[in-house]
Amino acid sequence: MAWAAATPVTSPPPCCSPDCLDHLADAIRSVHEHINQAAACDHTRGMAATLALAWFTPDNLYLANVGDSRIYLSRNGQLEQLTRDHTAAWSQWKRGEISEIEYRSHPRRSALYEVIGGSHNLVCPHFAAVPFQTDDRFLICSDGLIDGVWERHISNALAASRDPAATTRALLQRSIDNSGIDDISLIVIHVKPSTAPQ
Repeated sequence: MAWAAATPVTSPPPCCSPDCLDHLADAIRSVHEHINQAAACDHTRGMAATLALAWFTPDNLYLANVGDSRIYLSRNGQLEQLTRDHTAAWSQWKRGEISEIEYRSHPRRSALYEVIGGSHNLVCPHFAAVPFQTDDRFLICSDGLIDGVWERHISNALAASRDPAATTRALLQRSIDNSGIDDISLIVIHVKPSTAPQ
């Protein structure tokens, strides 16, 4: 199970960055506890989910992730993954110890050490606060999308001058054509001038 959520806020939030991140932490702990409660039965024991959460205020994106659902930022043609996959293989790739090809074929690429639920007592999300600007593009997605697209495909799709719906369709179709073995969730957001993210 993978969750992706984007929440636009059109009025100034009643909190500064630390309070906003504390609010996200409280929300994630609550979801974690509810999933564990729902997984108390024999037929749901061990049930877990990954999470990528984006909260847009007028100035910043506050984000959190657990597992391998991701949030990307495309700015001026440059792609940056804002989240961290909670796998040892991803850490090896990002430290330059293995290539993207080696990462994608790694036998433990999907071995998560952080999940929502999973009968774990605690959850330790990754949090960040990122100022955004006009023409930034964000992708929120589950690992199902990543199975069928490489980072260069994501970079090219987000940098293209297309509306978010068209970008979403292009990435979805490419992932299905190349893999299509897992559920896929994705949201593409384009920050337009003098508006909340669209």
